[in-house]
Amino acid sequence: MQIVLNGKMQEIPIEVTRVKELIHFLSLNKDLAIVEQNGRILERSEWSEMEITDNDHFEIVQFVGGG
Repeated sequence: MQIVLNGKMQEIPIEVTRVKELIHFLSLNKDLAIVEQNGRILERSEWSEMEITDNDHFEIVQFVGGG
């Protein structure tokens, strides 16, 4: 399946069907990530419910600590 991730086409496994699985597939820290799917910012509580379809558009940012 293909999605648009942060402006670039990305191939993801067909088994990745929910946003929560996408976060895991991308090895992101779920506590530090913000996800926008097709122009809508998702609450973390929605991640396990929101399905991914071919050509969905995602903007995902992850906060990084430092000093």
